[in-house]
Amino acid sequence: MTLTGQFTVLDFEQVRSIVYSELHDGAVYIQDEEQVDSYTMAAESLQRVALGPEQSRDLIEDMLKA
Repeated sequence: MTLTGQFTVLDFEQVRSIVYSELHDGAVYIQDEEQVDSYTMAAESLQRVALGPEQSRDLIEDMLKA
């Protein structure tokens, strides 16, 4: 099974982190530590390149004008 869509890393203070990922016809919770680490790195990478709120708004407004 290949998961390439939306996912959420669920971090907890007293237990291991898990990943929740929605599928077309359901959802899956990923508990394998190496897989969770991979999703965590992907989420951190996305946060580093994401636009800020104002920049996002400006981009959307520019796209709507086009």
